[in-house]
Amino acid sequence: MLLSNKQILKEKETFELLSQKREKQGLTADEKRQLVTAKARMDSAVHPDTGEIIPRCFRFGIYLPVNIPIVLGMLLGPEKYFIHWHVFN
Repeated sequence: MLLSNKQILKEKETFELLSQKREKQGLTADEKRQLVTAKARMDSAVHPDTGEIIPRCFRFGIYLPVNIPIVLGMLLGPEKYFIHWHVFN
């Protein structure tokens, strides 16, 4: 969620480089850890079908912090504002 586009592109390059190296000669334990970290970061910020970087406000990691206030507003707010929370959602 907090990674910049530049950091994500760097992780993408690291993942591709280590994936190629793994196929040719294998990886050390540190390189395996780097590969897993790069893959996890890519999965959280890169669209799986198009390969494009997902904007920060639409990434999965932002879902919970943004939607908790919305759900609480829908459940606990007065009825007259109910439709406003749905529109905001």
